[in-house]
Amino acid sequence: MKRVICMAAVMVLGAQAVLAGAGADANAVLRKTVDKVLALLDSKELTRAERQAKIIDTINPVFDFELMAKLTLGRKYWPAFSKEQRQEFTDLFVKQLQGTYFEKVEQFNYEKVEYADPVSPGKNKIAITQAVLSKDDKVEITYMMADRDGVWKVYDVEVEHVSIVRSYAAEYGEKLSKGTPAELIDELKAKLTPADGDK
Repeated sequence: MKRVICMAAVMVLGAQAVLAGAGADANAVLRKTVDKVLALLDSKELTRAERQAKIIDTINPVFDFELMAKLTLGRKYWPAFSKEQRQEFTDLFVKQLQGTYFEKVEQFNYEKVEYADPVSPGKNKIAITQAVLSKDDKVEITYMMADRDGVWKVYDVEVEHVSIVRSYAAEYGEKLSKGTPAELIDELKAKLTPADGDK
């Protein structure tokens, strides 16, 4: 009996060690990226358009946008898209999501950022929460990360416990329940096409 208990304890400690190691790796990736984003947000030399372009270039290697696009459609709707439609939807979704992320991080006053200990919501997954602190406010942003072939990548972002992926999934699910993949793609194209006054 003691032997069984010892073995169980070793397994638990081993799992905790793996999580700690994985969490440290994921944390390092995320902090490095966030530090670059904060520096760009604080830059007075860049125009808003230049700042947005540089922030997007910074997050691109760390965000698994293709997976996020697939997750928003889910098992129910992803198979309904042809190969060409999947690629077109993914390209459009990535552009929309990049803009959404920039708009969200731009609105926060980053006087101080604190990180909570990583937690594991599932195998090869890590959730890292940062608290954005200002004089009058505190906002929690959770980055959901997965090990993709040995590289930690973000597959969802939660702002105050609201998932960006789930929000888009609900929006697209409602549209696809009444329309077609082609109609959704056309709608995304229209949203991403600047109005004449914005060109």
